[in-house]
Amino acid sequence: MRHRRPRRRNWLGSALLVAACLLLTAYFAEHTFHGRYGLETYRSLETRNAALTREMAALEARRDRLATDVRYLGDPPHPDLIEEGAREILGFEKTGSRVLTQPARPTTLGR
Repeated sequence: MRHRRPRRRNWLGSALLVAACLLLTAYFAEHTFHGRYGLETYRSLETRNAALTREMAALEARRDRLATDVRYLGDPPHPDLIEEGAREILGFEKTGSRVLTQPARPTTLGR
């Protein structure tokens, strides 16, 4: 019967295996944070989504105001819409109405 010698560990093979595992871990960690579907990309998409949601809400409110104005522009136009246009665009007021104005702010030159 042959006597078997105890097997010596191949330290180079073990070191290469550990290095390969560390490199794979680093690769996947990098892509977890900075990759195409990583956490950093997710955060920036969430920020953009919030900004676009606010913009969409403002546009929907504007659309609703315009839809109301179009409804009032029927045949014949609503009198309040005509009065609002005369006041804002032309600067006219109804006879007998009271107008409150703010005094102009004095300009300071050279200060």
